[in-house]
Amino acid sequence: MSIIARLKDGDLLLRGEINERLPVIRDGLIAHFPFDGKGGSFDIIGGRQLIQHPTGDTNLFESMALNWREPNSWFATSGTIANMSWDEGKQALRIQGVNYLWLSTPIIVDTNKHYRFSFDIMQENDEASGGNYTRLYAGGYGFTKEGVKYTTNYDYSMASGVNLPLGEWVNYTKERYGADSYSSGWTSTNGLCNKFHFGCLFNYYGSANSVVYIRNLRVIITDTDDSNCTVTNDGIAVEDATTNIVTNTDLKTGWSTGYLTDIKYNDIAPPVGISSNVISFIDANDQSGYLYCYGNYAPQVPNTTYTVSMWIKTLDSNFRIKFYTADNSETGRYSSEYIKVPNDGKWHKIIWNSFLNPGDSQSDSLSFHFYFGNPQGDLQRTWFCCPQMEAKAFATLSVEGSRGYPLCELDPDLINIQNGAIAINFYWDGEKYSSTDKWMMITHSTSRSVDHESDKINICYHNTLGLSTRFSNINDSFHPSGWLDADIPKGWNSYIVTWGNGEYKQCLNGDIKSYTTTKLPQNNPVNFYLGSWNGNLSSSTGLQANMQLRNFSIYDKYLTDEQIKKLTASNLQFTKNGDIKVNEVNENPSIPIGAYYYPLSNDIYDKNKRNSAVSEDNVVYENGGAWVGTATTNYGDVGDITPYTGYSTFFQTGNRITRETINTNGYLVMRATSLYPEQGKTIAVSGYMRINGVPTDYKASSNSKISTYAGYNTIYMHSNPLTGYFEAVVQVDADASNGWLFHSATNAKEIGDIVTIDNLQIEEKPFNVPYAFGTRGTSHLEFNLHESIGLNWNGDWTISYWKKPIGTSTDNLTGYSIESIGCNSNSVGGGYAWWGKRTGVNSINRGSDYVLNPNDYFNKWQFITLVKEGINLTWSFYLDNGEKASETFDVSGIPSANHYVNQYGYDLKLGGWDNTSVCNTYFKDLIVAPTRALSSTEIDEIRNTFMRDKQSSVTIQNKIIEGATL
Repeated sequence: MSIIARLKDGDLLLRGEINERLPVIRDGLIAHFPFDGKGGSFDIIGGRQLIQHPTGDTNLFESMALNWREPNSWFATSGTIANMSWDEGKQALRIQGVNYLWLSTPIIVDTNKHYRFSFDIMQENDEASGGNYTRLYAGGYGFTKEGVKYTTNYDYSMASGVNLPLGEWVNYTKERYGADSYSSGWTSTNGLCNKFHFGCLFNYYGSANSVVYIRNLRVIITDTDDSNCTVTNDGIAVEDATTNIVTNTDLKTGWSTGYLTDIKYNDIAPPVGISSNVISFIDANDQSGYLYCYGNYAPQVPNTTYTVSMWIKTLDSNFRIKFYTADNSETGRYSSEYIKVPNDGKWHKIIWNSFLNPGDSQSDSLSFHFYFGNPQGDLQRTWFCCPQMEAKAFATLSVEGSRGYPLCELDPDLINIQNGAIAINFYWDGEKYSSTDKWMMITHSTSRSVDHESDKINICYHNTLGLSTRFSNINDSFHPSGWLDADIPKGWNSYIVTWGNGEYKQCLNGDIKSYTTTKLPQNNPVNFYLGSWNGNLSSSTGLQANMQLRNFSIYDKYLTDEQIKKLTASNLQFTKNGDIKVNEVNENPSIPIGAYYYPLSNDIYDKNKRNSAVSEDNVVYENGGAWVGTATTNYGDVGDITPYTGYSTFFQTGNRITRETINTNGYLVMRATSLYPEQGKTIAVSGYMRINGVPTDYKASSNSKISTYAGYNTIYMHSNPLTGYFEAVVQVDADASNGWLFHSATNAKEIGDIVTIDNLQIEEKPFNVPYAFGTRGTSHLEFNLHESIGLNWNGDWTISYWKKPIGTSTDNLTGYSIESIGCNSNSVGGGYAWWGKRTGVNSINRGSDYVLNPNDYFNKWQFITLVKEGINLTWSFYLDNGEKASETFDVSGIPSANHYVNQYGYDLKLGGWDNTSVCNTYFKDLIVAPTRALSSTEIDEIRNTFMRDKQSSVTIQNKIIEGATL
């Protein structure tokens, strides 16, 4: 098994689970608002909050970048943090001896807010002498906005000289308000300074053996939220004001439940950011039900466009729901389409198509009809929350009653006008943007001058020009800067802008554009808003963002192109329930001094590095590496599939096959027209399958298989439940001649179920290779290290890389699997050498054979190094199972610096030899030190750092522990 990730202190924040909320670029980062839930509207770098209050009942200590449970998150003005340790049993910090300890990161106090501090503390023993007793002083200390410490004493307003009872937990809670003034000494009661560090004097008058424990540190803001923003796990929604015309969102008043049974209310929590009731139920007798309301609880206006939405969660395998208006006696009833709800254990915001209420409508109600896929019983359990109907052509986030215009305002002093950067992710839905509107604001800073167009930095969208940042200064107002493409893709987008020294750059989803300008602002703004124009949307129609925002970062420096690309390509995605969905866990390497790094991946910021290859013909960048392989023909291509249509309809366009179930057996049967499964053939099949848009897991059915017809050569297999990817290899025997190749149960047994297969690949190989649309030629991955980075083949040098052999040069598992430098009959430098698996045997070779088990070699990542020092060349090979082969050779005969440069223009070839022969292998993480031999310590560091999983997706629960394997 491979190590998923090695964790370095400071890179990942561990609190019993991964809490990686900081951007990958930290240099110059002065503020970061994750907007990933209630606590995400808090600056986890500097302790600032939004001027409004969408943080809710959020413990700000838990939202900060520090971890108060870790001793290194504290500092000592007397004593030492070495006297602190975490007690897992008590879930508390243990402090021994007399220590003045304070959290290293302050809370930035908003003078208009109220803060409630609390903690629990227990004194284990009393080691005071001379008639004294061990005492507690609790509160903190702080600085002014300018960084001046308020007093020489500390604030002990929460506890002053308290003799704690031994062995008992005691709670201290105090509500405090922000104030510019600050009382000195121990008598301060309520006031807080601008930068407040929570802390205590522990074990005062005690001895070196005195022990006290502290736990459950909390600070929350108690003020009422006035932002009109909705905070969810997926971002902060800064959306248009709206009214939910459904007045009985409690799902009790006026609702008829006669078709339902086992009804429960609030048996689970509502979606994050929603405070409405939850109703759950199963069907009363069969697989069809209603939840209807024919009272006057959703009054509608004729000839008005409405959009209906509702939060739904279900255990049912095929839950489909529609809404309809009006009761049975009213005119103008409208019935929507049915929408299927995934049964993936999550809440889903179901949004139906908007509709125009008929001109003769008398409707004043909203009702729902639904079908279940499971038989009547517990597996039908379904939950509804917050039905919403609003007079708009699109849906906004749910609300009970009305929501006013949103206001999401930041401290303007965060923005450094001279040099800086802003990075933000935003969810774009073109349906929420009217073509008649001119502007849509993502951020807006207002000026300090009377002229409102002066001294500002605005990120905005224009309906004809596109997306851009507008800069202006007091000497030249209204300067529309360069514009990016107006065709923004639906979904989450990354936008970064950086400025300084008369230049600025902007980047949308990895596309960087650079500009020069004399119109950068000269003064800091007085206000800075997210998602609105001056925070006054009621008089600025169309200037709201109407979108969700997250990962808002501010830098005080001009970012490089490399930093921008890394920010764009951030590849960790976390959920908030303790589970982490990771497409790829990468630890950025510490490249040895003087070495060059070629990631050989498809990351957006790796392209410039990987293009140092002199040839990458037909190389495929996927699965975290570069695929080098023989030519292939995909018989699953357009026009080559013969389907059996007795079970389903069949339609193929591009790289997608779509079928609709017409027979409850649920089978998908087809064959490749040009590739009959004749005796002796070995055929590989792969693709991505989804049922009704959801990835399917073949393990759910014991009949799921890839086989020839009548059960011969059956390969039972399953797909990745997160991606729907499946693969199998079928060897054909005599009995299956000319039968159906693909004979698979899909679990799509409901009439009307839609099955899609993307990137179907059928090829005559004993292994699966990357998808090819039609045919793909032979791949070549070649480098001229002598010319590109000055590698002197006669001097000292090091080459290391990872490889994952899938097949060999002969399209099976018995040929060569090698890499090489130079070539046969080299007419330029004269040199040639190769290393790797020899043909016809299960051994790897450089000088002598090392016998290997094919199961430990194929489909496993392996680490290879070549280190030349003086006249010695050491070749080392590390298998995934920990085995190692190593051999040293005398290479004193290398005559020249270009000894391995050949007539084909390269000196290093990954995955083959000469100009024609290639193997079927993935490569990644090539590191070359062109002028020195790396030490064994440096080699080990490279190997340990890059031992990471490169599968398409993994799910890690609770935490990652250094050294742990999956």
